[in-house]
Amino acid sequence: MSSSSYETFPLISSSDISILRQHSDLTLNYLGACVIDVFEERFVDTLCRKTVRRSTKGVAALVGAAAKVAFIPIALQLPAGPVFATLNSIGFFKLEIWAGFAAIDQEAAPVLPLENRLNRSSRCTTCLKATFLPLAECLALISQLPSGFAAYQYNPQSFKLVAAAVTTVSLSLFPARSLQLTFNRLFKEKARTNTGVLLQKIKNECAQNLGANHANFLASSLGEKLAMVERIVNITQAATAQEKAQQYTQLFFQRPQSVPIKRKWPEWIGIGVGVVLTGVFEYCITRYTFTQTQTYISNNVWIAGGFAAVTCLSNLYLSGHSFINTSERLTTAIVNTLTRRPAPSIARQISPSLNLASQFLGLIVDGLALGPTVVIWGDYFKESPEEQYTFQIGMCAAIFILLFTATLDIVEDVVQAQIARCTTPQKADVIKLHNQFNKLASLLEKTSLLNFALFLNGMSADMKDTLLERFQLPQQDLSTFIREEAMGERSVARQSELLV
Repeated sequence: MSSSSYETFPLISSSDISILRQHSDLTLNYLGACVIDVFEERFVDTLCRKTVRRSTKGVAALVGAAAKVAFIPIALQLPAGPVFATLNSIGFFKLEIWAGFAAIDQEAAPVLPLENRLNRSSRCTTCLKATFLPLAECLALISQLPSGFAAYQYNPQSFKLVAAAVTTVSLSLFPARSLQLTFNRLFKEKARTNTGVLLQKIKNECAQNLGANHANFLASSLGEKLAMVERIVNITQAATAQEKAQQYTQLFFQRPQSVPIKRKWPEWIGIGVGVVLTGVFEYCITRYTFTQTQTYISNNVWIAGGFAAVTCLSNLYLSGHSFINTSERLTTAIVNTLTRRPAPSIARQISPSLNLASQFLGLIVDGLALGPTVVIWGDYFKESPEEQYTFQIGMCAAIFILLFTATLDIVEDVVQAQIARCTTPQKADVIKLHNQFNKLASLLEKTSLLNFALFLNGMSADMKDTLLERFQLPQQDLSTFIREEAMGERSVARQSELLV
């Protein structure tokens, strides 16, 4: 296409034209262009973005380091108190930087040239996001009242207010990340027409196919992994961008011949344990916030109930997801070890000794980080021995799962980085391809239905026809959807220009 034909399309801005000339035969297939850029590593990391990312991570690290300083007097009540105090601070520091760094990377990580075009937010959604950021931090601060109350209760009189304030602020990264994920889910694009519903189903099918191909890649031998790396190298040498996009699409988004069998019972056991722990955790922090608010802030039932509700809801998404996901991962890992199935962790496959040693060290740190948890919940439920033992055990298990979730992810990232830096180029290429799988999943998830329709329309004829036939979506309806949605975006863009 010529630059003039780009300019007639409602989604294209003048700043996109020079970028799209690199993929001049893709016919506005944004996702296809991004897929190519993933494997040709055309990431953009401006000085401004890099500075923001590094400075905010530095602040997050300082905040996380202070997370449990005020809990040292609580840990010192236990035998070997200094050990429990030190490991409690380390364990929760990991949790806070895990949550904080993930939130920062989502907003300020290096991006592909056209990545921000995959899902153009409406003016209303953009305004809501801007409003949401300070609101989320306020809610995150309120949600840490239980920790603030505990710091106030157990510290010396002269240090009570400072301890409560520092603890409340420094532990707010986790709920802030939870609220960020909740917001993203709430404002996810919804299909408005029958064609949109079918396109969403096809998009979900492509996501499942990508996941199955990724699982097959992880389960394959090192030689098979390197053969796939070689296929990627061959595709990058294709003559045209259209050919590259179609070949990548067939390799990653087409249904594999063999879909990995996933045992359901370990998954369901993990989900069951996760649901129980979520219930115990939310019940305890809600009840604790309610009663402590009445003690230290206001005896009014509505005020105490409001603080308790905010505390519960602001933590719910990420804590629930962490409990369920990590319980499932642990159950599956145990079953895989007993049955000698390949480990799904790429770091464990390539560097098992370093990976297992790091996880074992994290396991010890996270277990011994629970000292203050035992003291706080033992004191809170001391009037009822049955509740005391039940909720002490339940809260220790729940918080351990939260801490170990962060440990697993941090160990995986650190070991992968070590492999990429210090091992053979072949193993580094395997790690890179694993991360490219994850990047493709992220790109597909954020792609709007209009851009996915353009991506589908640009697939090879056989693959497109197979998907359209399977979901009974006529080509004419697909073309009509693209035309009408594009006209709608042009109308919104013009209205935004008038408002400005």
